[in-house]
Amino acid sequence: MCCAFCPRLSLPTNRLTSSWRRPPKSSLRSMNTFPLTDAIPAHEEIERPSSIGETMFIRHWQPEGETRGSAVLAHGVFEHSGRYHHVAERFTRRGYQVWAPDHYGHGRSAGPRGYIQHPNHFIDDLRLVVELATMATGCKPILLGHSMGGTIAALYAIRQQETLRALVLSSPALRIHASDCVIAIGRIVSDIIPAAPMPSGLSQPATHNQAWEAWKASDALRHNRLTFRTARFIVDAGEEARAQAHTLGIPVLLLVAGEDTYVDKRGAHEFFARLPANTGELHEYAGFYHEIFNEVERETPLSDLDAWLEKLDRGARRG
Repeated sequence: MCCAFCPRLSLPTNRLTSSWRRPPKSSLRSMNTFPLTDAIPAHEEIERPSSIGETMFIRHWQPEGETRGSAVLAHGVFEHSGRYHHVAERFTRRGYQVWAPDHYGHGRSAGPRGYIQHPNHFIDDLRLVVELATMATGCKPILLGHSMGGTIAALYAIRQQETLRALVLSSPALRIHASDCVIAIGRIVSDIIPAAPMPSGLSQPATHNQAWEAWKASDALRHNRLTFRTARFIVDAGEEARAQAHTLGIPVLLLVAGEDTYVDKRGAHEFFARLPANTGELHEYAGFYHEIFNEVERETPLSDLDAWLEKLDRGARRG
């Protein structure tokens, strides 16, 4: 059965917009609670063969009522899909079924930690999850990616946008904090010893939320291993996505951290600037660190996601 929104897809009618939010610094640093108990558990945990035949672990959430759409979530480097229960809930409350894989070498999926077997590995695995969501619901999914997952999602959308309804990028790693010289050396090492580990340089907190940061430190599924091949994928994929952003014809939402020390936010702005007219919307959150959905003031970007989804759904109903 096809979902309620798919037959009459339409782009948002608004022109490109940009909002800048600066929550009080005191609130970002003094409120350290994180309501982990408000996250809904996955309704189903799935193991499927990946694009190379190894185990790919997928979490699946369903709405309480009728299915009206589908979504796929792509997590960032070092983490796993289990951190996105509260994001999935924003979709299920609207009638969306949600699928979120653990990338190869991450979480409960197979593979050496932080490694990929070939440059298109993440893209090929994501295609299988998009196909799963589409076949299960009859709906082209909305694809949401965070950090490295945002880079994977952006490149997937560039190459296979006909399989998607829309794209959401949260702090996407479309550009990194590294000089051209360092990147060039990294590419050479990747060609010679692709599985060699490299320092990530990501030692700073990803949020102001001390409770969340403490919980992450105890997360048994978290790792901190990055290989040269995976790092090269992130760099190369970000460059391709930025260069080809003008080819996208689906709605795109970018949610950008204002004080991101993990990725260079200029990449998201360059991507946004190259989108065709009437396809993109960007919100930057001044004072926020990298993981915007886990910040003390996380309700701000989550509410912006809600509003964008409502606009998207309303346009489909009118169409």
